[in-house]
Amino acid sequence: NSHIDEMKNSSTGRWYTIKKALFLCLYKIRQRRNKNKAVSAEDEHNGEEGREDRGYGQSLSPLQLEQVPQLDKDPYGIDSVYFGGMSDSGTRFAIRMARRHNRCAEIWLVLEIPGIGVLEHPVHPDTHVTNTSTNQYNAGGLRIEMIEPMKKWRVSFNGLLRWKATTDPFNFDSDIDAGVLADGLAKEKWTREFFRVLRSEHQTHYEQWGELSGKLSVEGHNEQFIRLTCVRDHSIGVRDWRQKYRYAIHFIFVESGLMIQTGVVSMPATMSNLKIGYLIYPSGETWPVSDIDIKLWEVAEDKTPKTQYSFNFKAGKKNYHVEVEGETTPIWYHHDDRGSKIYEIFSRYKVNGRKAYGITEFHYRNFDGPSYSQAESVPLICSPPRSDLDMYQEALTLTFDSIGCCSPDLVGGKGAQLGLLTQIEEKVGGKVPRGFCLTMTAFNKQIEVSSALMYTLQKLDDLSSICSNAVEKIASFPVHEEIERTAVKHRLLDRWKPSLVSKATVRHSGQEVVVLVGVVIQEMVPSDISGVLFTNHPVTGSCNHMTIDATYGLGEAVVSGKVSPDSITVLRQWDGQVSISEISIGQKLTQVSIKDDGGVKEEAGTANSATCCLNDEQIIELSKMCIKIEEYLGSPRDVEWAVKDGKFYLLQARPITTLDRETDEDLIHEFDDPLVTGKELLTTGNIGEMMPGAITPLTHSTFKRAIDRGVNTYSEIAAGGPYVEFPAKMVLSCCGHNFINMNNVDAIGIYNIHGKKENAELNLLGQTLPELTVQEVQEYAGNFRSLYTRIITTFLYIFKSRKRERICEGWQKRLESYTVGQNAGNCEELYKDISRKLPDYDEIWSTGITKSANSGVWASAVIGIITQGKTEYEPQHWSDIALLLSKCDDVYSAEVPTAVQSLARAIAHQGLKERFLSSSDKDCVALLNDKNNTEVNKQYKTFMERHGHRYIREAELLERSWKAEPEKLVSVIKAILRSGSYEERQSCGLSVDEAMSQIQTPLGGFARFMLKKILIKGRKAVGQREFGKSVSVKLADKFKEAYWQLADMMTREGRLPEKDLLFYLTHSEIGKLVETRSPKLVSKAFRRRKIFPKLMKLKFPKFSVGPPIPVRLPVCSGKVTGIARVVKSLEEADNIERDDILIVSYTDVGWSPYFPLIAGLVTEMGGLLSHGAVVAREYGMPCLVNVPNATQLFNSGISVVACSNFF
Repeated sequence: NSHIDEMKNSSTGRWYTIKKALFLCLYKIRQRRNKNKAVSAEDEHNGEEGREDRGYGQSLSPLQLEQVPQLDKDPYGIDSVYFGGMSDSGTRFAIRMARRHNRCAEIWLVLEIPGIGVLEHPVHPDTHVTNTSTNQYNAGGLRIEMIEPMKKWRVSFNGLLRWKATTDPFNFDSDIDAGVLADGLAKEKWTREFFRVLRSEHQTHYEQWGELSGKLSVEGHNEQFIRLTCVRDHSIGVRDWRQKYRYAIHFIFVESGLMIQTGVVSMPATMSNLKIGYLIYPSGETWPVSDIDIKLWEVAEDKTPKTQYSFNFKAGKKNYHVEVEGETTPIWYHHDDRGSKIYEIFSRYKVNGRKAYGITEFHYRNFDGPSYSQAESVPLICSPPRSDLDMYQEALTLTFDSIGCCSPDLVGGKGAQLGLLTQIEEKVGGKVPRGFCLTMTAFNKQIEVSSALMYTLQKLDDLSSICSNAVEKIASFPVHEEIERTAVKHRLLDRWKPSLVSKATVRHSGQEVVVLVGVVIQEMVPSDISGVLFTNHPVTGSCNHMTIDATYGLGEAVVSGKVSPDSITVLRQWDGQVSISEISIGQKLTQVSIKDDGGVKEEAGTANSATCCLNDEQIIELSKMCIKIEEYLGSPRDVEWAVKDGKFYLLQARPITTLDRETDEDLIHEFDDPLVTGKELLTTGNIGEMMPGAITPLTHSTFKRAIDRGVNTYSEIAAGGPYVEFPAKMVLSCCGHNFINMNNVDAIGIYNIHGKKENAELNLLGQTLPELTVQEVQEYAGNFRSLYTRIITTFLYIFKSRKRERICEGWQKRLESYTVGQNAGNCEELYKDISRKLPDYDEIWSTGITKSANSGVWASAVIGIITQGKTEYEPQHWSDIALLLSKCDDVYSAEVPTAVQSLARAIAHQGLKERFLSSSDKDCVALLNDKNNTEVNKQYKTFMERHGHRYIREAELLERSWKAEPEKLVSVIKAILRSGSYEERQSCGLSVDEAMSQIQTPLGGFARFMLKKILIKGRKAVGQREFGKSVSVKLADKFKEAYWQLADMMTREGRLPEKDLLFYLTHSEIGKLVETRSPKLVSKAFRRRKIFPKLMKLKFPKFSVGPPIPVRLPVCSGKVTGIARVVKSLEEADNIERDDILIVSYTDVGWSPYFPLIAGLVTEMGGLLSHGAVVAREYGMPCLVNVPNATQLFNSGISVVACSNFF
C-alpha cells in the first residue's frame, strides 16, 4: 500500500523543472555521443560488452544485441527472450526463456488453440528449470535460435516455428520518448544511492514486431499451419523480479496493421511511475508514446488485475483511446519464494473504435508465496579449454579417464565423447569399458617417420593399389601391454588405412578435407543385449518421448539393418520420472556375437526372439541413466549401450544431430518475407520483368536486399518515408520469387508534391489500381504529410536526387579500374574483399534506382498537365500520354538489340553466314575473335565493351554474362541469321512538336508551353531510364565474377564439391563455410539446389492480395511421388536413376553414394539406428523401415507414393 501511495502522490516537487531539463540535456548529449561512436569490428564480435556500454541514451550494435551475451556478474544477471503471438482467429501464443546463472533458466510457454484449448509447459505455474545450455537459448525442451540479427529467429518445441521481422527494433535505451523518461526520473528523489541502483540494475531492453509461422501438430488433432502477428523482446542486464512492484504492459495489433506497446512500470528503487510505449505503422514509421493516462493503482488492483478498462495515450501528435477486454489468463511465478507473479492475459481491444487483439501483461510483487525448494543443476561436463591441454599436446596415447581425452582436438570426436562419458560414469550409474585413444599427434608422427608412406600417399591415381601398399608400410606402434599387440595392430591399420589413403581425398558432405585421425582402442563387451537410446525422439524432436532399439547380442546387427530390433517408447516427465508407453517386438531373426577365437559371427536368433529383450525394470533403469547423461553433457543424446550379466555398459553418447532439421517445405519458404496486415497488394509487375523467376539464396542476400534498400531510400528522400533497416518493405519474396509492395509504393505517390498514387502506379505498372484506396495507403504508411511538408520534401529531393545521380554517373568512370578480389591468394582473402566492397554494390543499385526513378518524376509531370489535376482519367488522357512518350532520346537499352542485329548483319555481309551456322558455338566465338574478319571482330569487341556485362536474368549471380560465356551470345546471333532478320529498319517516332500537334486533350496556352518544356526533359529522362540499370549491372557483374572466382577457389581448396553450390548459400553462410568448413551448410546447399528447379517452375498471378499463392507447390519431404526402383543387391544399384524411390532389403554404408540420387527409401528391415534411417534423416527424405516383403510386393518402373510420418 505504501508503494501505491507513492504512485498516487508522486508530484513534480520544487526542483522538478530543473531536474527534468538537466536530464534531457544529459540524455541528448549521450545520444549524440553514441551516434558518433564508431564500433570497431572487434567490438562487433567479442561479446564482452559490459554495463558501461548500456544505459539510457545509448545502444549496442545489432550483432552485439542479438548474440547470446555473457550474463552480468550480479547474482540476478539475466538474458531473456520473449515471443508473444496473436491472431484474429483466437490462436494465441507466449513463450519466454531467461538464462540465469548456474545452468538455470526461467521459462514461459502457453499456446491457446480454438477447438483444442490452452496448452502449457508442464512446470507451470512455476518457471524454474535446470540443466540448461550455457551459451544457447535451450531449456525445458524449448529451443530458440537467432538465424539473422534483427531479421530472423527460429523457435522450436518438438518442431519448428519461424519468426521474421516486420519492423525495426524499438530500443528502450535510445528510442523511448525523452520527455516521458525525464518526467519519470525528475519525480524521484535524487541521491547517490538512487543513481547507483539506477545504473547497477539497468536492463537493456528492445522490442521488435514480426510474424511467427510454422506447422502445429497436437497429439490427437489434425496438423495445421499457423501464422501469427508476433512481438519479440530481448532483455539483458540484472533482474530481480521482486524489485519491480507492479507493471501493466499492453501489446496491441490493430486490424489496420498498427502495432502498439503501451504501459506503466513501478520500480520503487528507481522510478515509481514510468510511462513507456511506442506506435508503429505497417510501413515501419515509428513514434514513441509521449503521454499515457493509465493509473496503475486502478487497473492493477490489489491481488488481481482488472479485465475490462480503458485508457488514452498520445503518439505522433495523435490521440488514441483504447478499450481492453481480457480473456484467457495464464499465471506464472518466479523465484523460490514465488515473490513475483505474472498475469499473461490474452486480450481483445478497440483502438479508436477499430478492432484489435493482443496480450496484456501484469506483474505483481507477490508476498503470499508459498516458498518451495528449487532444483539445482548438475555441473556441465564439456571439453576442457585449450589452456588446460598443454601437458597433453605431445602425448601419443591418452586413456579414457585422462582430462586430455575429453578434447576432440587431441583425440577426435568419438574419443572425446568416451572421455566425457568416463568422467560421469559413476554419477550416472553405468560403466564405460576400459580403453585409450591414439592421438592426432600419434597419427602425425606416423606420417612424419615414413617418407616412403608419404610418397605413396601422394600418388593417388590407383587408390586400391595405393591402399594396400600404404598399409604395408605402416610401422608397428607401441600400445598398452595388457592388450594383445597383434589384434590391436590389425585393428589400428584398419582404422588408419582409409584415413591415410584419403589424406587428400576424403570427402565430408562433398568437401575434400585433409584429416588427422584419432583411433579409439577399447575393450569389447561380449554383450547379451545391445542397442541405442535417444533421449529425444530423433524424428519429431519430442523431449517427452525417449526411444529405445534393442536386440540380442552385439549391436552391429541393428546398425547394418540386418535385424528388426525391439522398439520401445518411454514417456519422460519433467521431474525425471519415466514410464513405458509402448513396446513393439522386432523379429530379431539374426544375432551377432563374439567368436571364441576372436572376430564376430552371425547365427539364428534365440528362442526368446518373440519377447522383448529388455524387461520393464531394465527399461526404466536405462532411461533414467540416459536422462542423467543428457543433464551432465548439456544436450539431447544418442546413447549406445550394452548389457552383460545384468550390468549396463555405455559405449557412446553422441549429440542428436537431426533435431530441428528443415523439411523441403521449410526450405521453399525460408526466404519468404512476412506481411504486416496480410492484405497488402503485391505485384510481379516491373520486378518480374527485371528478374523473372526465382532467385538463388546468394542473389537474395545481395541483389534483393540492395534493391529493397534502394527503393526504401528513394521513398525516404522523395516522400519523407521511414527508412527501415532490417525487414524488407518494398520488395518482398515468396518461394524465391520477388514482388513489389504497392501499399508502400503508392505512399511515395500520395506523399510527394503531386499527391497522387495513380502517378506511381502508371510509372511502375502502366495501369492504375482503383482497388487500393488512398485511405488504405494512408493507414499503411503513417501520418499524412501537409502540403507545406510535401513542398519542403520536394525541394530537398531535388538536391538529394541530383547528388545521387552524380554518384551514379561517377561510377561509370570508376568502373574502368574497379576490381573485386583481384589480388586475393585464397578464399579467405577473396571473401573478405567481397564483403568489404559490398557497400559499393548496395550504393550502385540504390543510386541507379534514383536515376531511373527520376524519369518517373518527369512522366508524372506530363501526366499531371494532361489530366489537369483530375482524379478520373478519360480515354483521351491515356492516348495522349502514350503519344507524347512514344519516342524518347538515347534509349540506352535499345542499343542492345540494334548492336546484336548489326553484328549479325556484318557476319552475313562478309559471307560468313553459312560457316557461322554450321560451326559449334565454341568455334563461332573463335571466329568472332579472329582479327582477319575485320568488321565482325570490330563490332564484336565494341559490343562486348559496351554490353558484354548484360544477359537474361542478369542480376542473378548464378547466370554469367555474355562476356564471361560468349557462347550465349552466339546462340542469339544464330537465331537472327536463320530468320534473316538482320537488315536495318527505319525508326518512325514523332518529334516533340509533331506529338504536341496531335494530342486531343484541350490545353491553354501556358499549359501547352509548360508541357513542351517538361516533355523535352521527360523524353530525355525516360531515354536514360535504363542507363542507371546498365551501370548497376556492370558493377554487379564484377561481383558476379568475383563470386565465381570464389566458387572456383573453394572447389580447388576442397571446401565445395561443385562450384555452383556456392550460389545456394547466402553471403553470410559462405563466410561461415570459409571459416568452419561446416558440412551442414554444404548439405543445405545441395538440398536448396535440388528444389530450385521446382521454384523456377512456379507461376504467380500479376496481383496478389495477401501472401502470394503459386499455381502449384512441390510436395513436402514427408511425402513424395516417384518411380519405384527395386534393388535386391548392391550389384544392381547401377540401375538407380535420379529421384527414384529405392526399395531394398536393407542398407549399409555401401549404399551411401546412391542417397543423393534417390527421392525416398523403403527397407524391409531396420529401426531407428539403421544406416538407412539415419542417413535418410540427414538428407531429409521420406524413409520407411521394417516394411516386410517390400522387394517382393513392388516392381521397378511403377509410380509409387512414399509417405512417412516417422522415418
